[in-house]
Amino acid sequence: MAQRKAWLEQLQKLGLSREMVQFSFSRSSGPGGQHVNKVSTKATLRLPLSTLLAGAGAGEGTTLPPLPSSALRMLVARSPYYLRASHALGLSSSRQRSQEANVLDALSKMQTHLTALLSTGIRGEPSEAQQAKVRRLQRIEEARRKVGKSRRSEVKAGRRGGGGGWD
Repeated sequence: MAQRKAWLEQLQKLGLSREMVQFSFSRSSGPGGQHVNKVSTKATLRLPLSTLLAGAGAGEGTTLPPLPSSALRMLVARSPYYLRASHALGLSSSRQRSQEANVLDALSKMQTHLTALLSTGIRGEPSEAQQAKVRRLQRIEEARRKVGKSRRSEVKAGRRGGGGGWD
C-alpha cells in the first residue's frame, strides 16, 4: 500500500507523458460536417502495463518509480479500459476538433483513471479535526470507564466484612 501511495503521489506531481504511451489516430465519427470525414483527429491512447511495471519517464528528466506488480495485476483486471490481448490500458478521445486537444484529453482521462484505479483501498490520513474528535471521545470513554470501575469497587468494598454491617 505504501508503494502504491508513493507512486500515486509521484504521478500527481509529474503527470503522464507522451513517452509513456502510444498513440494512434483515426477519423472521428458523429456530426461535424466535412472536417470529420477528412481529418484524423480521434486520438486512441494505449498504455502498456510493462511501462508501469518498469517505471517510465514522465518528461523533463524525471521518472515514475516502478509500480509493484502485485498491485497492478490485482487492480487492472477490473478496469473497463483493460485490453487483454495487448496487456495494456487503452482509451480514446474525440471530444475536440483538433488532434492535439484530443491527445491532451486522452492523457488527462488516463491519469484520472489510473489515480482512481490504484487509489482503491488506500486510506488517507485523518484531518486535524478528526484527530481532535477521536482524542476527545477517548477522554470521555476513559472517564466513563473510571466511574464504572469506582462504582464496582464500592460495591465490592461493601461486601467485605469489617464492622459496618447489620450486626
